[in-house]
Amino acid sequence: MGREKWIAFIVSALFLPASFCLEPERWSNFVLDYAVQQNTRSVLALRLSELNDQGQQGEWNHFLDKVLRRLALQNIGVSAATLTHAGELVVRTNTPIPLDDMGVASRPHESLILAPLLSASQASALRHLLNQDNLVTFVWLLVTDDSFQTHLKDVFLPIVNKVTIAWENGSQVVLSEIYQLSPVHDQRESRVGAWSPPKPGEVRGHLETPSKDITFRRSDLSGLHLTCVVVETWPYVTYKKEYDGTLTSFGGFHYGIWEDMKETLNFSYTCHEAPNSSWGVLIDELATGVSDVTFAPVTMMGQRLDIIDLSLGITENYYVMATRRQEGIQFSWKCIFRGVSSGVAIVTLMTLVGMAFVVTLISRLSPSEPAGLSVAEALTFSVGALAGQGYHRSMYSTSGRIAMFSVFAFTLLVYYHYTALLTSTLAVTWNLPFRNPEELVNAGTHRLIFRETAISRMFETSADETISRIWEGTNLPIDDSSVIEYGEGLWNA
Repeated sequence: MGREKWIAFIVSALFLPASFCLEPERWSNFVLDYAVQQNTRSVLALRLSELNDQGQQGEWNHFLDKVLRRLALQNIGVSAATLTHAGELVVRTNTPIPLDDMGVASRPHESLILAPLLSASQASALRHLLNQDNLVTFVWLLVTDDSFQTHLKDVFLPIVNKVTIAWENGSQVVLSEIYQLSPVHDQRESRVGAWSPPKPGEVRGHLETPSKDITFRRSDLSGLHLTCVVVETWPYVTYKKEYDGTLTSFGGFHYGIWEDMKETLNFSYTCHEAPNSSWGVLIDELATGVSDVTFAPVTMMGQRLDIIDLSLGITENYYVMATRRQEGIQFSWKCIFRGVSSGVAIVTLMTLVGMAFVVTLISRLSPSEPAGLSVAEALTFSVGALAGQGYHRSMYSTSGRIAMFSVFAFTLLVYYHYTALLTSTLAVTWNLPFRNPEELVNAGTHRLIFRETAISRMFETSADETISRIWEGTNLPIDDSSVIEYGEGLWNA
């Protein structure tokens, strides 16, 4: 062997990354355990080209061959592409292809991209690749050594990235994550798991991975300052506007949630009101970057999803339609007597009169009664019992007491029956002109008028036939009885 070859051999041995001092068997066991535990459906392995660290090319590619064979035995789809120095992917045809063509984009949450990070040149190639079409949101596993922070110092890994870094620490493989808010903010690194090789007699190693979602693990925004735009919407967002335009005394449901997020995520903010309290202006400010965020109750709509990012749903709203009672104020009086038909009233009166005569006869004919009752006194007793009132006279004979008990029992049954019927009558809405959109359209007695809001856009773009018919009615001329403001409409109704 010539002198130059000996020098090249010594240099490559000295500078070969420490990660590959481990036997490929251990690293392949780790990758297999990681892919199985993460429910990976397919793996895309990035090989090294001749432009990337020729001293590592053969060893890394040999390692990948072993890993892909073992993954295929676990029914995990495998594919490979070569990573060039310029951050391009090529297949055997030596033609650069986008990552989408590898089938990863169609299932980003089920695919795993396995790539090396063992030198500055590989970090440069990965930086070019990750900056393409927001590929950091795909699931990555970077195999590296303990100097990965140096390799990644110039790579921007936003807070939404899904890049996991695997590096050796003794006999373990440690899993770490790095994120930053923007290219000018410092990177934040945290350990999120570790893998230990299998013990004698075990097939699988011991893998610890984070149980929390990625959004819960990255909860420090480093004091980021946000510009906030709001529109007052009770009871979600309320505030007091000072003479100089500043907003103070915030309140509301959404404001409480926003303050909790501020304390948890470590950020600050300054809020201003959207000009003319316009929702359109609010959305435009978010879409153009004039404002960073809003905690106002923004309705989720397809058009908005195309230009702004929305959080998960916080509140669920529904709409009701208030109409005038068709029978006016007399409807309440009819409710009072709705359960009392003419037949029931006649039978009740006849029973009370009959019982009054029975009480009168017993009081006069029974030798046990000291004094008899007149018919007027007996009727007063019967009617008073119906109203839940007692009587100052007592009956001393057995027949007289039975008669009085019969009056009390009858009037008690009538009283409770009527009270229950009246309660149910007042609690149930009667004579509604319509109960759903279909009945509204078919009745033809009412029409809706919309302001330019999210609900109007939902009606306008709906594919439902009934909703479309309601929207067509909004194009008719508006007469003098139509109102736009909610308060005025409720007052008139």
